[in-house]
Amino acid sequence: MNKTTLRLVDELFETGYLQGGCPNNARHPSNPNFISRVDGDDIRGTKRALDTAAKFNQLAVVYFHVIGDDGLPVSKFEEIINYVEETDLEVITPSQLVDGDNY
Repeated sequence: MNKTTLRLVDELFETGYLQGGCPNNARHPSNPNFISRVDGDDIRGTKRALDTAAKFNQLAVVYFHVIGDDGLPVSKFEEIINYVEETDLEVITPSQLVDGDNY
């Protein structure tokens, strides 16, 4: 990651997701090209980030590199999905974030 990388993200994409490990401003991220994301492989940390997002009306982007096989066990992924369903979190797509589609 360097100045050129950051410039290219800004020029080529509407949003960019970087490792940050914390929620973001839900309605208006300060910079849509540098949105923080949370590693979903850390189940406890993911739940904490989701709780913080729910409590303060923030955006929490959770990512997974591999689910199943040599990655996160499917049962752990399902645990996160079930946790989201049990909370008052609204799930949106990146396109909805960019377009501001009634979320």
